[in-house]
Amino acid sequence: MQAPYDPRGQTKDFFLPLYEHMRKANGKWPYALVVSSDAVVVYVSYPKDDGTSLDYEGFEAP
Repeated sequence: MQAPYDPRGQTKDFFLPLYEHMRKANGKWPYALVVSSDAVVVYVSYPKDDGTSLDYEGFEAP
């Protein structure tokens, strides 16, 4: 995806609602977002405590 902000930055107002919509649509299954605009993969999962767990992995753009 292309995002207007870097998901690793101070952009919770943009990304947290997105993650919540994805949680509802995806039935709490983990997923990954490839943010090509910032060359990062965001791994999103939902632990049992009903929070959101995020992990980031950079990659080299082709």
